[in-house]
Amino acid sequence: MLVLRFIGSLFLLGTVIAITSDLSRPHRAGTPAFASIHKHWSDLAPQTLAGAQKSVATRTHRVIWDPLIMSVLNVPAFVTFGGLAVLFLYLGRPRRRVEIFVN
Repeated sequence: MLVLRFIGSLFLLGTVIAITSDLSRPHRAGTPAFASIHKHWSDLAPQTLAGAQKSVATRTHRVIWDPLIMSVLNVPAFVTFGGLAVLFLYLGRPRRRVEIFVN
């Protein structure tokens, strides 16, 4: 339980960092441009992105990478990290203790 809450907190931290990065970047016409995970990944480590694409394409069908995985990678980073944070924090929540008294 504690590990899931810790992982959820790390994803929540990633959410805050991603939204802060998106909002502090200069943008045109007054509308912020939210960066996707694909953009962050290609900026930080383009070789690993190409390696992941090649690995998925060789081990599975090519359709798996382009419409499926790319649709997830093109979602804004703060939405993806926020969704994962909510999921892990929900799974790691403390359970309600049920006390049963038997006479």
